Amino acid sequence: MSDRAATFSARARRGPNLPLTVLAAIYIVALIAAAVLYFIAIATMGADPRGAAGYFLFGNAIGALGVLGGMLHLAVAAVRNVIEDNAR
Repeated sequence: MSDRAATFSARARRGPNLPLTVLAAIYIVALIAAAVLYFIAIATMGADPRGAAGYFLFGNAIGALGVLGGMLHLAVAAVRNVIEDNAR
């Protein structure tokens, strides 16, 4: 039994992490929302330039938060992997 347990790596025994999965979904939705706002801004640029600038600004802010959150998510996951792999 211990021989079989020794053959599995820490990565094979690790279960899914729901909080990190939910955060990743939030970042993906933020990036999709930013893309939608960019398209709305492009579509309304001719009729309402000030409104289009607002859409661009808001889309840029949401996109930046999505990218920053994704980068932090990857950093946390990398640190978690290192800690779990070195814990044995």
